[in-house]
Amino acid sequence: METESSESIASRLFELEHRFAALEREVGDLKRHVADEPALNGIDIARTFHDLALEWRSAESPASSVKELAMHPAYQKIIGLGPAAVPLIIAELNREPDHWFWALEAITGADPVPVDVAGDLDAMAAAWIDWARAHGLA
Repeated sequence: METESSESIASRLFELEHRFAALEREVGDLKRHVADEPALNGIDIARTFHDLALEWRSAESPASSVKELAMHPAYQKIIGLGPAAVPLIIAELNREPDHWFWALEAITGADPVPVDVAGDLDAMAAAWIDWARAHGLA
């Protein structure tokens, strides 16, 4: 078994560090591009979200259970928009609290709502808005 020289190892290390730095720059460029782009995979996320939210709201009734609301096809499609939908949902909560909590939890995996405010739409919305601000999403 042949042992590499210190010079050879240093040269390989330099090359790998250079390639790693180039990859980091490329990842940063891609992240900036996605953040600046209102359309993802040809879909205008904001327009799609607002259309789906309108469809979902039109199906709401005072007798709707939270489960019925969350299982509505338009609501499920909003969840399918993924993390790009979170700032849009938070903006909706700022405008008018509604039952967006299931979607937020499904997308983010978080649940910042304290147990003692469960059922209080305004307090639940405030908890999510605070969470979003703390995570740079609002």
